[in-house]
Amino acid sequence: MFSKRREKRAAAETQARVVAYIHNCLAGAGLPLQPAGADAEPGVMVYVRPSDKDDEWTVWVGWNVAPALRQAADEAAFGTAEDVYTRSYAHLVLTAMTQAMALILTARGFSVSVFPAGGSDSTLQVVGVPADLLAVLEQGSS
Repeated sequence: MFSKRREKRAAAETQARVVAYIHNCLAGAGLPLQPAGADAEPGVMVYVRPSDKDDEWTVWVGWNVAPALRQAADEAAFGTAEDVYTRSYAHLVLTAMTQAMALILTARGFSVSVFPAGGSDSTLQVVGVPADLLAVLEQGSS
């Protein structure tokens, strides 16, 4: 019973270290990090989504454009040239930032998949943590 709790605590600590490492990789590249719960702020969002299985979790990384640009893109109708320009610009910014985050993380050894959600949303799923990094991070939780 205690070993199961200890394993869960160690897994949670490793998860927190992986998220912190991803934060540091992106911040080290100069990207602004969005504070937890600050949906209106532009910048990088890193969050963890637990799996249906107790011991599995997935790290997601996303980019928030500035609130004014997000609102303008979301409210733009498709009728005018200005609306098309606003939507295109917001999409290009989001695409560029998503690609930049993917390149930064893959340069550090992570494997990522891009999930375009459309509109002004897109996310990266971290599908692989470098084995040597994971070994080091797991040692810290033993």
